[in-house]
Amino acid sequence: MFDYLDDIGTHGDDWFYYGVLQVKVVRGPSFSDCCDDRIYTEEAHSAVHGLYVKCKEENGDEASSCIHTCVFRNLGFYSDNGIDYTAMKQMLGPSSMIGEPNDWKKTGIEKWIDECSRAAQGGQECSQDVKDLTQCFWMKVFTNCPSYNAANC
Repeated sequence: MFDYLDDIGTHGDDWFYYGVLQVKVVRGPSFSDCCDDRIYTEEAHSAVHGLYVKCKEENGDEASSCIHTCVFRNLGFYSDNGIDYTAMKQMLGPSSMIGEPNDWKKTGIEKWIDECSRAAQGGQECSQDVKDLTQCFWMKVFTNCPSYNAANC
């Protein structure tokens, strides 16, 4: 099983790991081997990639749950009270971070966050809950893609 932050930077911008899915990045934020659709907008791809690298440098071990907390905190999804699901839904849904208005990603984001948050509970800092939420969410994104190709993920 791969973690979506494993080996980030090792493969340049060619590979990212989302949950248990290893997906090739084609032309930046497009993951066409697994899902022939753009997941992140161009701007979000650059910003999020930079956060992953920053959080990996700050936390060292790429298997650390603290990397996930760091990314969430920098995106505004995590505060002293734990995971902020309202902020997460707002940023990923109505904002322009993921997908275009009214596409399949926008219509499923709130449902996927709700489904994944049930298992994550409060998401204490550096807990496995934060990592599990991340993996659950990305699994739902890719498996709900209309062009999902499990053999290539």
